Amino acid sequence: MSLNNLSKYFLVTCIIIKIFVSCFGYLDENTKDFKLSLSFKKQINNDESDLASRAYNLRNGRGLVKTIYNNDSVSYKLSSYRPMFNVGLHYIYQNIYSHFSNLKENDIVGINQQVDKSNTYYKTYALLVNYVSLIFYLLSIPFFMFLANKIGIENQNLLNVTTGFYLVFPSTLIYMGCIPLYENISLPLSIIAISYLLKLIFKQVKNNSFALLAVSLMITISVLLRPQSLIPTLFVLLVFGILLLIQTKKEGITSTKICWKFIGIFSIVFLICHSFIFSINYKYFNKVFYTNRGDAFMWGHYDLAKGSWDGIVDLKGSEGFVYVREIIPGFDAMSEIEQNNAQNKIGSNWIKANIGKEIILDLKKTAIFFMPYNFNFLKFSFPMFLIHLGFFMFVFFALIKRKLIINNSAVLFSLTWVFGVFIVNILFFVEYRIKFFADPYMLILSVFIISKIFNQFRPYFVSKNN
Repeated sequence: MSLNNLSKYFLVTCIIIKIFVSCFGYLDENTKDFKLSLSFKKQINNDESDLASRAYNLRNGRGLVKTIYNNDSVSYKLSSYRPMFNVGLHYIYQNIYSHFSNLKENDIVGINQQVDKSNTYYKTYALLVNYVSLIFYLLSIPFFMFLANKIGIENQNLLNVTTGFYLVFPSTLIYMGCIPLYENISLPLSIIAISYLLKLIFKQVKNNSFALLAVSLMITISVLLRPQSLIPTLFVLLVFGILLLIQTKKEGITSTKICWKFIGIFSIVFLICHSFIFSINYKYFNKVFYTNRGDAFMWGHYDLAKGSWDGIVDLKGSEGFVYVREIIPGFDAMSEIEQNNAQNKIGSNWIKANIGKEIILDLKKTAIFFMPYNFNFLKFSFPMFLIHLGFFMFVFFALIKRKLIINNSAVLFSLTWVFGVFIVNILFFVEYRIKFFADPYMLILSVFIISKIFNQFRPYFVSKNN
């Protein structure tokens, strides 16, 4: 069997494995081990019950509030904590679900907030998220191959193998891929979007308004689904804009009109899609622009900060729980907006008062970011270790030969994206759901530099064997 056929069979096998694991694979909630089941056993993320609860209250005329159970009484509190787009997804799905089944409040928020995430509502929602993510992963395959090729992986066999690894990489296949999370939709959308931006730069797209609109929607939805992807997305768009300005100066506006048309369409789409969030912000919080992650910012910059996600920081009785209430008097009586602002202030003041500690903490976050672990189960991953090693090798060679970056837009986009993901982890804390966004890009850069080094030394090994 030829090498060409082997690489094709490898890619096809990886596609089949991805489909099979997406349909039948799941992570056991107790042991965190990967298992297979013919019945759909994927558990929706804990955050979804909060999102669904707010959507249910919104549908029932209570406003944007969360449900609070206190013994036998029920109260409602204005909520600013959850991303509005994801609340909107549950709002839409609940309207659809209600046409086919009787949707009760206990299905959404449970009894005394003990939610059964395996009930029909959450199970069908998890199923929807899971299969939408699988579709986008499959759609992203040719775009991933294009990106890898433009970075410098020109050998078709190596391209097939690298794309196969993209689909079966531990994070995309198991540790994130087996959980119905929006990251599994947002990530392949970013691959498609960045590849399309490259095609615009390389003038490999036709003046197709529908395609430009579709990519604009993909970028916007990716950001709306996972707001932590906003910073790397903005970084890449900034680099795209700079390259476009340079290209326009050299070649004239006529040769780059499709790119400028895309910027116009994207700007309109992005603003329209965010306008409903702006209007809700203004209606409930009297602010058009509003960030709701003061808690995450504080957790990344305060006396108890570990540098990584602390899963018990907001659980009653934990060190973090007690700390916040000691340093912010009357914390529990505050609205979520007041809590958010107070936590933001604590994080900002801590950085100003502890510059030395902040530098050490950032170095610690950097070390954790590049530790070869998957998700938050802290299981050593040998493939991830190799990818990180290759990525360090790439950065080292890129610093020596800067033309490797300057003369290659695909490399520049990929490095910019990884840097943006890294900045988000430094800004808050290292969390593997955020770090996950960097994995495919580091994979391509690692394979590229390792293959380049191998090809450099290949004649030496061949002549020595002869």
